[in-house]
Amino acid sequence: MDTDFVRLDIEHEGQRWLIEGDVDVVLRRIDEEIEEDLLEEIEESTKTEEVGGAAGIFNALLEELDVLRRPEQVLLAIHSLRSVDAEVEIPPRVIEGLFKDAGMKPPGNLSLYMNRLRERGLIEVPDVEGQKNRHAYLTDEGRRHLGL
Repeated sequence: MDTDFVRLDIEHEGQRWLIEGDVDVVLRRIDEEIEEDLLEEIEESTKTEEVGGAAGIFNALLEELDVLRRPEQVLLAIHSLRSVDAEVEIPPRVIEGLFKDAGMKPPGNLSLYMNRLRERGLIEVPDVEGQKNRHAYLTDEGRRHLGL
């Protein structure tokens, strides 16, 4: 991932901003082009409870990355949930909920998928409460595998 280039695409209540460049350029343009009260409103509108934010991320990345295989979709679901809250537990029903929200059939044996992802080094499960999959997070290899 190129950390010197930032692309920010904001759409809020019929208005859209596409700002690209290095971090300094993007921050300067945000400051110049978007009024403070509107920025606060946009920020507030992106804060969602539990899965709401993750569902949007999951759907957008499914479409953008064209993820078709089920193991990669599970990996993407974990990434989406961790993007919203890196510390929260992710029980199977939450991952299944992302699939349902996206209009997809949830994976049949989620723990099997997660164990295979762990064996491939795409996720890691910290030694918390007996290494439960609900604490899984993507490794650098997992992010590279998805193209993130």
